Amino acid sequence: MTIVFPSALLRPNSLRPALIGQTVGGGAALVGPEQSAELSGGGWWTLDYGLGDRPGVVRLKLIRALLMRMSRGSGEVVMPIPDEPQAPWPDANGVRGPALTTFSDGATFSDGALFSQPRIVFTLAQSLAENAGEAVLTREVGGDLIGGELFTLVHPLAGPRAYCVDSVEQTGADAFTIGFGPPAREAATAGDLADFQDPRCVMRLVNGSAEAWPTITRGWKAASSLRFVESFDYLMEA
Repeated sequence: MTIVFPSALLRPNSLRPALIGQTVGGGAALVGPEQSAELSGGGWWTLDYGLGDRPGVVRLKLIRALLMRMSRGSGEVVMPIPDEPQAPWPDANGVRGPALTTFSDGATFSDGALFSQPRIVFTLAQSLAENAGEAVLTREVGGDLIGGELFTLVHPLAGPRAYCVDSVEQTGADAFTIGFGPPAREAATAGDLADFQDPRCVMRLVNGSAEAWPTITRGWKAASSLRFVESFDYLMEA
């Protein structure tokens, strides 16, 4: 069973998402540099998640509990990739973050609190084939795309998968043709959400949970750094 990383409780001190692949060299060339080929099909995500050296008692126990859960079953986890500063937030009087709204009749909760709703909504304007590297997006709410933004498509079998925009052509007031990578893990349907507000990906620990347990040193510091890699268990289940 795939679990969801508790990002609200375990925010990282440092974060490094990276797309890696497998480049194979072709041996020495008579003239110029050697030839090389990329054989990974577009690469796969890794994610270094640094939780700092003073997590505190509660966070330390949460890390342990998470690792215990990940040591059972498939070990898959939906990893959030907190990337709020780079997300395409709309500029509305300088206000950032989620929009707040009432019930449909204008009422609030008993303490006056309001509902929170997304402020970035992009959808696929056209269906997307497996292995595609280009998509047409319709903006419903959000700022302009310029490239470098992370987003997630939630596929029927592959689950949530992370992608990064590498090129943008704005073809209308709210229409964007983007190039992205890695190639689409699975086909997607027109109208599906391209989630720039909550990028995430199905991953697993690189070396299993054993090496990820926090090391506690004198003074009760507890260094913890987790390294994840994209998981492809769904290919074996298809």
